[in-house]
Amino acid sequence: MKFVSSVMLICFCSAMICSVEGCPKKIKTFFAGPDKVEIKVEYKGCFPGKAHHTAMEYPNIRIALCNDHCYPTGSKYMGLIGNKCFCESFLENSEKKDDNECSVPCPGDEKEKCGDEKAERWSAYTTGPKYP
Repeated sequence: MKFVSSVMLICFCSAMICSVEGCPKKIKTFFAGPDKVEIKVEYKGCFPGKAHHTAMEYPNIRIALCNDHCYPTGSKYMGLIGNKCFCESFLENSEKKDDNECSVPCPGDEKEKCGDEKAERWSAYTTGPKYP
């Protein structure tokens, strides 16, 4: 048992300093998030409001992580704002804002949009299945 603890501590320290290679999958997922796979989602626009019913908060949030949470719940849409993700059943298109108001990159992938927490704007996407 002491040997297992030591291995986990070494793996943990490695993850904090450089990488999680060689660590068990659960440890890798905790620090780096799930592996990037292709998902079929569509950007639906920028919407006003706060994430008043946060489903998930993650320091390295990206579309795939939010989708992994929202798609299995049957939610048709997901929203990202800052490091928060939430699931939606419908979008109110009359409230849609200009896409430039949701230009803050996601912490986990700077090519993706995660709304603008200061301006209280969130980026909406459809949810979808993953394709390896």
